[in-house]
This record gives sequence, C-alpha cells and structure tokens, in this order.
Amino acid sequence: MLLDYFEPINSAVLKNARNDGTVGKQIRLNDGKSISLDHFQIALIGMGESADNVRKHLYNLSDNLGPARILDLGNLRITDDEKNNGFGLTQVIQELHNEAIVPIIIGETADLSYYQYRAYENERAMCEVARIEAKVSLEENSTLRNIILHQPNYLFNVTSIGVQMHYISTTIETYMNEMCFDVMRLGQFRDAPYESEPFLRSADIFSFDINAIQANDINYAHMQPNGLTADEACRITRYAGISNQISSAYFYGAPIDKKNNMGGELYAQLIWYFIQGYMSRRYDDPDGDLNNFTIYNTPLMDGKYNLKFLKSHFSERWWLQLDDENNLNKKFISCSYSDYVRASRDELPDRWWKAYQKLM
Repeated sequence: MLLDYFEPINSAVLKNARNDGTVGKQIRLNDGKSISLDHFQIALIGMGESADNVRKHLYNLSDNLGPARILDLGNLRITDDEKNNGFGLTQVIQELHNEAIVPIIIGETADLSYYQYRAYENERAMCEVARIEAKVSLEENSTLRNIILHQPNYLFNVTSIGVQMHYISTTIETYMNEMCFDVMRLGQFRDAPYESEPFLRSADIFSFDINAIQANDINYAHMQPNGLTADEACRITRYAGISNQISSAYFYGAPIDKKNNMGGELYAQLIWYFIQGYMSRRYDDPDGDLNNFTIYNTPLMDGKYNLKFLKSHFSERWWLQLDDENNLNKKFISCSYSDYVRASRDELPDRWWKAYQKLM
C-alpha cells in the first residue's frame, strides 16, 4: 500500500502553518489513516529533515492557486541504503502516475533523479528530461550518466538549464552536442529567459538542483557565488508547472535547516510557483485539433526543407511539425517565435535539426 512507504506527518511540525487564506489550509495531510487518491492532482513527498523545514514556509504561502487538490504524503521512510531509497521513490512515483497524480519531491543533498527517471520505464513512450543545474557531470555513477546509459533506453532528450560555463568542460559540451542534447547556459538564459519555456514544455521529467541558485539568494545553503537569482528560479518552476508534459518534479541539492529561513522560504516559493503553473495549464498541444492553430509553411534553402510552424490560438505558443521521410509519423516540437523568425531568414532552427537527427 502506498502509505506504507511514508512516515505520517507530525501535526506539531506544522503548528500555526495552516491558517485561513494559505495553501496549507487546502492541503490534505497523511495522518496515517486510509486515504483515497481519486480526487488529488498533486502529491508532496518529503525526503529528509529539510522537507519539514520547507513545509513550514510552503504551508504559509497564499492560497491564490485556484482549487488545487494537493495531498501531502509525508516523508518517505529512509534507510542507510541509497539504492533502496531510490527504488522506493520509483515505486511511489509509478503508483501516483497510475492515479494521474503529479508528485513533487522535496529532496535534500542526494540526487535521486535517476530513480525518478526509472519510474517511466513502463510507460511505453520516449521521455525528455529537463534539469536545472549549474554543472553537467558525466562522471562514473553520476546521475546523468546513469540516465543516458540505462537500459532499456527510452530517453529522447536531455536539457540542462542554468549551466555555468566555468563548470562545463569542452569534452562534456561536445558530447552533449553530439548526442543532440541541449545545454542552456546561465548567460543564455539571462539574455532570453523565455527561450527556456519550450525546453520545459517538451519535458516529462523535471529536476531542480538548488545549487543552481546563487548562494546569497538562498542564505548560503551552499557556497557557489554565481547562479540563478530567486526570481529567475521561480520563473523556471512556473514554466515547468505550465508544461502539459511534466508529470514529476524533484527538488534537491542543499540541506535547509531550521535556522535558514530565507532558504526555506525560497525553496517553498519554487514549489508554490510550480503548483501555480500546474493550475494554469492550457491543454492546447497540437496532437489534437489543428483547427485551433495558425499554420505557417516555411520553405528553406531553395525548397530543400519545408518547415511547418503552428501557433496556438489559445496560448500563442509555437510548435514545429516534423514528419518522417515517409510522412507516416508526426512529431510536434515545442519552439518559440524566434525559431520561426530564424527560419524566415533561411536558417534551420537548432531545435528542429536536433530532433530531425534523432528521428531520421
């Protein structure tokens, strides 16, 4: 049973944190009694003491989310065996997905997003992973390396956002490019933050390493001076929440103790904006009725390529349609208006080319 994986929530931890007008007032707590999962949209999962410290701040944030149906399952029972903890997380995510519930995991230092990825193994679809991180590591037993090498392979794309140039080697950047994966460096994000939205819109799996935020904005929970600002981080999590595809979110990277009120508050706000984005989802993906889209046929390079752009009438978001050589299968690639402008100048958009390389 799902609840057997969790320690019920100690109500004393949340004393004075469920007042009228707060999100805490509308969250259903796991108190150890039987709970039907039928009506919930989102489930909170804690992993470690940091989760309780974050909860105190999250529960006191505004209820200005709409009628969100949220279940707080409590903290996953942790052992000394990291693999055992990871497999437990995988099984919990799978059970929640069976009920169409999006889990939000409040983690600590360990990056268990490999086990988050493993939860998708039986979903019979290729997955896209979006990672917010300052560093890209492909060392032995690193999370990203394990995801890429996992068998069976159901990985379509990886996007790393917020990467700091002084933390990524030429070798790793070249490898990511050769694999047709995406790296959006911190400077690129800062120049055009809205260009991160299509990457997140395409993703199924979202993870956020708190170390990607500059140290002074999270009260020095880590010691990296550069990174995302607090408002940039919240913008990213809202984009992730809006994505119709993302079905799990995992936050980790730095312990948040009781004394770090600023860190706990920011951590809580990241989660709040993800939920706020989730409640603002517009299910206008082009897999359905194309009558709800304006279609722009854009020939390139004297007709060598004919790109088809679609713009939603509802959200004004953009997609690219990619057909296979026999025109039997179609894939819609999330993109932005700037990709259309680039194509109009007879330049192949990078998003289209990378997807074309993988599918053809």
